[in-house]
Amino acid sequence: MWEFDTCGDLYMEKAVNGFLTELFQKWTEKNICHEVTIVLFSRTYYEVNSLNEIPEAARSRMHVDYAGQVYEDFYRVVAQNVRSDDWRPFLTTVKKVVQRYEKDIQQHINKVPGMPKGITSKASQGNVLEAINMSMNVFDNHYINRNFDRTGQLVIVITPGAGVFEADRKLTDLTKQRIIDYGKSK
Repeated sequence: MWEFDTCGDLYMEKAVNGFLTELFQKWTEKNICHEVTIVLFSRTYYEVNSLNEIPEAARSRMHVDYAGQVYEDFYRVVAQNVRSDDWRPFLTTVKKVVQRYEKDIQQHINKVPGMPKGITSKASQGNVLEAINMSMNVFDNHYINRNFDRTGQLVIVITPGAGVFEADRKLTDLTKQRIIDYGKSK
Protein backbone atom coordinates (compact mmCIF):
# COMPACT_ATOMS: atom_id res chain seq x y z
CA MET A 1 0.00 0.00 0.00
CA TRP A 2 3.05 2.25 0.20
CA GLU A 3 3.88 1.79 -3.48
CA PHE A 4 3.00 4.24 -6.24
CA ASP A 5 0.78 3.34 -9.16
CA THR A 6 1.56 4.42 -12.73
CA CYS A 7 -0.21 7.77 -12.18
CA GLY A 8 1.93 8.60 -9.13
CA ASP A 9 -0.70 7.96 -6.47
CA LEU A 10 -0.05 5.79 -3.43
CA TYR A 11 -2.21 2.68 -3.46
CA MET A 12 -3.19 3.55 0.11
CA GLU A 13 -4.53 6.93 -1.02
CA LYS A 14 -6.47 5.32 -3.85
CA ALA A 15 -8.08 2.84 -1.46
CA VAL A 16 -9.05 5.31 1.26
CA ASN A 17 -9.58 8.57 -0.65
CA GLY A 18 -10.97 6.86 -3.72
CA PHE A 19 -12.66 3.51 -3.24
CA LEU A 20 -13.85 3.77 0.38
CA THR A 21 -14.92 7.42 0.04
CA GLU A 22 -16.97 6.67 -3.07
CA LEU A 23 -18.44 3.50 -1.56
CA PHE A 24 -19.58 5.26 1.61
CA GLN A 25 -21.01 8.16 -0.43
CA LYS A 26 -23.09 5.72 -2.49
CA TRP A 27 -24.35 4.02 0.66
CA THR A 28 -25.39 7.41 2.05
CA GLU A 29 -27.09 8.46 -1.21
CA LYS A 30 -29.05 5.22 -1.43
CA ASN A 31 -29.81 5.14 2.31
CA ILE A 32 -28.13 1.74 2.67
CA CYS A 33 -26.93 0.48 6.03
CA HIS A 34 -24.10 -2.03 6.26
CA GLU A 35 -22.04 -3.37 9.12
CA VAL A 36 -18.35 -2.92 8.36
CA THR A 37 -15.18 -4.51 9.70
CA ILE A 38 -11.86 -3.28 8.34
CA VAL A 39 -8.60 -5.12 9.01
CA LEU A 40 -5.22 -4.06 7.66
CA PHE A 41 -2.83 -6.93 7.02
CA SER A 42 0.75 -7.31 5.86
CA ARG A 43 3.73 -9.63 5.94
CA THR A 44 7.26 -8.73 6.99
CA TYR A 45 10.20 -10.79 5.77
CA TYR A 46 13.38 -10.87 7.84
CA GLU A 47 16.88 -10.84 6.40
CA VAL A 48 17.98 -14.17 7.90
CA ASN A 49 18.77 -17.62 6.58
CA SER A 50 16.96 -19.59 9.30
CA LEU A 51 14.78 -19.24 12.39
CA ASN A 52 17.88 -19.75 14.56
CA GLU A 53 19.02 -16.21 13.66
CA ILE A 54 15.88 -14.72 15.23
CA PRO A 55 16.15 -13.81 18.94
CA GLU A 56 14.51 -16.39 21.21
CA ALA A 57 11.94 -13.85 22.48
CA ALA A 58 10.47 -13.40 18.98
CA ARG A 59 10.97 -16.85 17.48
CA SER A 60 7.56 -18.25 18.45
CA ARG A 61 5.71 -15.70 16.32
CA MET A 62 7.80 -16.34 13.19
CA HIS A 63 6.98 -18.62 10.28
CA VAL A 64 8.87 -20.04 7.33
CA ASP A 65 7.20 -19.88 3.92
CA TYR A 66 7.29 -22.42 1.09
CA ALA A 67 10.50 -20.78 -0.23
CA GLY A 68 12.28 -21.00 3.13
CA GLN A 69 12.02 -17.28 3.99
CA VAL A 70 11.36 -16.26 7.60
CA TYR A 71 8.37 -13.96 8.02
CA GLU A 72 5.86 -12.53 10.46
CA ASP A 73 2.27 -11.57 9.67
CA PHE A 74 0.65 -8.45 11.06
CA TYR A 75 -3.02 -7.53 11.39
CA ARG A 76 -4.63 -4.33 12.67
CA VAL A 77 -8.36 -4.12 13.27
CA VAL A 78 -9.41 -0.61 12.29
CA ALA A 79 -13.10 -1.18 12.95
CA GLN A 80 -15.23 -4.13 13.91
CA ASN A 81 -18.96 -4.39 13.21
CA VAL A 82 -19.38 -0.63 12.72
CA ARG A 83 -22.67 0.80 11.47
CA SER A 84 -23.10 4.42 10.58
CA ASP A 85 -25.37 6.85 8.78
CA ASP A 86 -22.44 9.24 8.26
CA TRP A 87 -19.18 7.55 7.29
CA ARG A 88 -17.07 10.74 6.98
CA PRO A 89 -15.77 10.67 10.59
CA PHE A 90 -15.05 6.97 10.16
CA LEU A 91 -12.90 7.69 7.09
CA THR A 92 -10.78 10.05 9.20
CA THR A 93 -10.14 7.23 11.66
CA VAL A 94 -9.23 4.84 8.84
CA LYS A 95 -6.77 7.36 7.38
CA LYS A 96 -5.05 7.89 10.75
CA VAL A 97 -4.66 4.15 11.40
CA VAL A 98 -3.41 3.47 7.87
CA GLN A 99 -0.82 6.25 8.16
CA ARG A 100 0.50 4.83 11.47
CA TYR A 101 0.36 1.16 10.46
CA GLU A 102 3.90 0.76 9.12
CA LYS A 103 5.41 2.77 12.00
CA ASP A 104 3.55 0.61 14.51
CA ILE A 105 4.96 -2.53 12.90
CA GLN A 106 8.51 -1.17 13.07
CA GLN A 107 8.02 -0.28 16.75
CA HIS A 108 6.79 -3.83 17.39
CA ILE A 109 9.83 -5.30 15.64
CA ASN A 110 12.27 -3.00 17.46
CA LYS A 111 10.94 -4.00 20.91
CA VAL A 112 13.02 -7.17 20.76
CA PRO A 113 16.76 -6.49 21.06
CA GLY A 114 18.84 -7.99 18.27
CA MET A 115 15.97 -8.35 15.78
CA PRO A 116 17.23 -8.48 12.19
CA LYS A 117 15.96 -6.01 9.64
CA GLY A 118 12.38 -6.61 8.55
CA ILE A 119 11.09 -5.66 5.10
CA THR A 120 7.39 -5.35 4.32
CA SER A 121 6.52 -7.64 1.44
CA LYS A 122 4.87 -6.63 -1.79
CA ALA A 123 1.16 -7.40 -1.99
CA SER A 124 1.91 -10.36 -4.26
CA GLN A 125 3.98 -11.99 -1.49
CA GLY A 126 1.70 -10.98 1.38
CA ASN A 127 -0.72 -12.77 3.64
CA VAL A 128 -3.90 -12.28 1.63
CA LEU A 129 -5.00 -15.93 1.94
CA GLU A 130 -4.46 -15.88 5.68
CA ALA A 131 -6.57 -12.70 5.92
CA ILE A 132 -9.33 -14.25 3.79
CA ASN A 133 -9.36 -17.38 5.96
CA MET A 134 -9.56 -15.31 9.15
CA SER A 135 -12.49 -13.34 7.75
CA MET A 136 -14.28 -16.56 6.78
CA ASN A 137 -14.26 -17.72 10.39
CA VAL A 138 -17.32 -15.48 10.82
CA PHE A 139 -19.17 -17.80 8.44
CA ASP A 140 -18.49 -20.95 10.47
CA ASN A 141 -21.75 -20.64 12.39
CA HIS A 142 -23.50 -17.91 10.43
CA TYR A 143 -26.79 -19.81 10.62
CA ILE A 144 -26.84 -19.99 14.46
CA ASN A 145 -28.53 -17.06 16.28
CA ARG A 146 -28.74 -15.19 13.01
CA ASN A 147 -29.40 -11.47 13.23
CA PHE A 148 -32.12 -10.91 10.61
CA ASP A 149 -31.68 -7.16 10.30
CA ARG A 150 -28.76 -8.08 8.02
CA THR A 151 -29.53 -10.07 4.92
CA GLY A 152 -26.14 -11.50 4.11
CA GLN A 153 -22.46 -11.57 4.79
CA LEU A 154 -19.76 -10.61 2.36
CA VAL A 155 -15.97 -10.41 2.38
CA ILE A 156 -14.28 -7.80 0.20
CA VAL A 157 -10.50 -7.79 0.05
CA ILE A 158 -8.82 -4.61 -1.17
CA THR A 159 -5.17 -5.10 -1.98
CA PRO A 160 -2.65 -3.16 -4.07
CA GLY A 161 -1.22 -4.77 -7.14
CA ALA A 162 -2.50 -6.79 -10.04
CA GLY A 163 -4.28 -9.50 -8.06
CA VAL A 164 -1.63 -12.16 -8.67
CA PHE A 165 -0.23 -13.72 -5.48
CA GLU A 166 2.56 -16.11 -4.57
CA ALA A 167 1.01 -18.58 -2.15
CA ASP A 168 1.51 -21.95 -0.55
CA ARG A 169 -0.37 -24.59 -2.55
CA LYS A 170 -1.90 -26.26 0.52
CA LEU A 171 -3.23 -22.94 1.83
CA THR A 172 -4.59 -22.10 -1.63
CA ASP A 173 -6.47 -25.41 -1.75
CA LEU A 174 -7.80 -24.98 1.80
CA THR A 175 -9.00 -21.44 1.06
CA LYS A 176 -10.66 -22.52 -2.16
CA GLN A 177 -12.48 -25.36 -0.38
CA ARG A 178 -13.65 -23.07 2.44
CA ILE A 179 -15.00 -20.53 -0.06
CA ILE A 180 -16.87 -23.26 -1.91
CA ASP A 181 -18.24 -24.71 1.34
CA TYR A 182 -19.47 -21.37 2.66
CA GLY A 183 -21.04 -20.58 -0.70
CA LYS A 184 -23.38 -23.52 -0.24
CA SER A 185 -26.37 -23.16 2.02
CA LYS A 186 -26.15 -25.09 5.27
